[in-house]
Amino acid sequence: MATQISFAQAGAQQPASAWIDAVRNLASRIASFTPAADALYLDFRNISPADAGEAAAVRRELIEELGRRGFHLSADPAGGTLAEVTLSESADGYLLVARVHATKGNTEGDRYADQTAIAAGPVRHETEGAPATDSLTLARKTVWEQRRPILDFANVSSGSTGDSAGATLLLLIVQPDSLSVYAKPAAQWVLAESAPLHDAAPWPRDLRGWIDLNNRKIELSGLECAGDLSKPMAMECAAANANGKFPRELKQLPLATGVSSGREFGDSVLLDINCGGGRVALVTGSGDLTEADSIQAFELKDESLAASGDPLPFAGPVLALWPSADLKSARVVARNLRTGMYEASIVSVTCGN
Repeated sequence: MATQISFAQAGAQQPASAWIDAVRNLASRIASFTPAADALYLDFRNISPADAGEAAAVRRELIEELGRRGFHLSADPAGGTLAEVTLSESADGYLLVARVHATKGNTEGDRYADQTAIAAGPVRHETEGAPATDSLTLARKTVWEQRRPILDFANVSSGSTGDSAGATLLLLIVQPDSLSVYAKPAAQWVLAESAPLHDAAPWPRDLRGWIDLNNRKIELSGLECAGDLSKPMAMECAAANANGKFPRELKQLPLATGVSSGREFGDSVLLDINCGGGRVALVTGSGDLTEADSIQAFELKDESLAASGDPLPFAGPVLALWPSADLKSARVVARNLRTGMYEASIVSVTCGN
């Protein structure tokens, strides 16, 4: 059962020292999602093996950290911004997961969707909790890499009508300045067709791109292209609203929200995979563009996120995380900080036994 708390409950006890870094990190992320002037309604849940005393200490320190950042708590769920905080666990340690719900009526780009933040807690001892016999497993398959930035990628068939018999499988790459299609007549991909992208307005600094395979179109920040995805030269592009929700048509994924990574959107996806009674979500880490990143699998149960399995490491920041057309896997674009290459990968999920 969820517990609602107020700053008056914080008391003067010492902080849970093993949790202090995680609590401060999470409080900082929450503060980046909503102005301190906003009232905050805090819903705290413990779904980890931590006992009630430890959970209470973590909750108490989080309240104090939010108070230091100028927040005040509302006793009315409808009277402030809702922040759901879950004390959860991964395969080898505790996690704090915060989901800050969007403020109704606010259509600014960085407040339009719910925001999610994750902070790693202390390592959990092997004797704590039950063995994770049903942990999720993530696997990564790199399909393309290049020096130039990649916004999104996808396999398309000739005619872009699906993988029908006799169709040629192609690789579509969306870049800031062009759409490129590659064919694979032998062992390697070769460029088959490329079309420049033109936009009347300058591109935003945080340019986004998404291939909508189901509707045969490509969305960019301020531009939309529609037509045969296998023939970029024949696609028609037109200006689109650059403000508000992005992607504009990604309606079936309520968890496609911002995560604590310095970027606004696109850092978590909810897949159509059900393992052990809960749908699977993939969430990036909390680093910035200069740090290595990871993707953690979560199970969504009773509207709470519970980490499952080991995080999948990347040698640089994850720049794009989009669901496949069938919602069974994810397309991931990351930049390898060691090589400087932009890498396009497919991340798949396997349920534990």
